[in-house]
Amino acid sequence: MLKLIGYWSDGPEYQIGPSGGYELVLESKNWIHPKLLIDETFEAESRPLLVTYLKSGVKGNYMLGYSFCRFPDGSPGEEMGDCEQTDGVWVWPEGLWVYVEKYKVRLPEEFIAHVKVNGFQIPAGIDEQIFDGNEYDVDAWKTWCERMRSGAAD
Repeated sequence: MLKLIGYWSDGPEYQIGPSGGYELVLESKNWIHPKLLIDETFEAESRPLLVTYLKSGVKGNYMLGYSFCRFPDGSPGEEMGDCEQTDGVWVWPEGLWVYVEKYKVRLPEEFIAHVKVNGFQIPAGIDEQIFDGNEYDVDAWKTWCERMRSGAAD
């Protein structure tokens, strides 16, 4: 099971269900808006390595269009990407690096510690098939978002 990280609030998200109608996919109240996580000091020295790590994840789970930046002056969809990436343990949207690099958005210490243990290198031997039938653990991200929204420190 891959641990979810880097999904943001912007309103409920829906997809077309098996019956042809829309069904709720993400309840936005579970996530936080990235503007609440801006921290100029977050991993200031290792931020370039973290950005490279996020960009280097194995890509898969391609969508039917580009994502969009949650900031008004945000990056274009092509930069935000159209898939998810993973390091075999965590999974994130392709454009997560944009929030870290351009807006200094902080991420959970649990994830940062994992990246550092990996030496800021995506482990070898992971391929796109890891996405096939793999469920996501959303609990840690949801809990962290709730804690950060309430103003608690990470």
